[in-house]
Amino acid sequence: MAVKIGHAASDENGNIVGGKAGDQTGKEVCIRDWWAMGWTHLIRPKDPLLAERLATLMEQACANDMIGYGQDDRLTLYYMLLKVAYQIIAIKSPCECDCSSLIGALAICAGVNINPDIYTGNMVQAFRQTGLFEIITDKEHLTNSQYIMRGDILVKEYSHTVMALSNGSKITDKNPVPEPSANVMYAESFDKKLAGSYRVTTALNLRCGAGKTYKIVTVLPKDAVVQNYGYYTLHEGVKWLYVKYKTVTGFCSSAYLKKE
Repeated sequence: MAVKIGHAASDENGNIVGGKAGDQTGKEVCIRDWWAMGWTHLIRPKDPLLAERLATLMEQACANDMIGYGQDDRLTLYYMLLKVAYQIIAIKSPCECDCSSLIGALAICAGVNINPDIYTGNMVQAFRQTGLFEIITDKEHLTNSQYIMRGDILVKEYSHTVMALSNGSKITDKNPVPEPSANVMYAESFDKKLAGSYRVTTALNLRCGAGKTYKIVTVLPKDAVVQNYGYYTLHEGVKWLYVKYKTVTGFCSSAYLKKE
């Protein structure tokens, strides 16, 4: 089965400028099969949860026909995200992006501190500087899809960039991020300033949602370290952070977390 990728391709006329805002054809920002384009770099998230968030956001962008392609208005997607608290699915008005500004906007939505105005000539260095990504340049990863992982970003410098949405045939761990088997809820809000590592100040329940009525996923021991990418839900005036701990994800009260 072919590896799927998501990307911003071209406007409704097959051009890079001059089209209408939004996706007029369903193919301006879309999912398609991986192809060999002379990729020069592969940008891989070090944390599987970050990779999964990026891939999920790309799928949401490809499914939202309010998001189209247009280099002349490439940052309007980012500006729209500022208005809707970085929620791709909440975009209800037409906007535009190009291949690199789409990747940049999605990374910001996932909690990565990066300039939204990156382009294919400087994005590799920009992602490297965050410390959250591995940069891969060997031929094996760039010329075939067997070793591609969901959430990988492929770049041909000064030309094009795409994101992998499925794993290649040589990837043995098909589910590096645990499925929410305990029916973990989606976070309602995002604040990139919250993103980071947190130490648990006391034994603490990790729950399926924000609030003590939700099922317990696991118990976090005192001094455990959890990772947050900026996602949270406000419950009774308290931010419950959506975090990863070892192989599980869930919500815990920020009142018992200390940022590292």
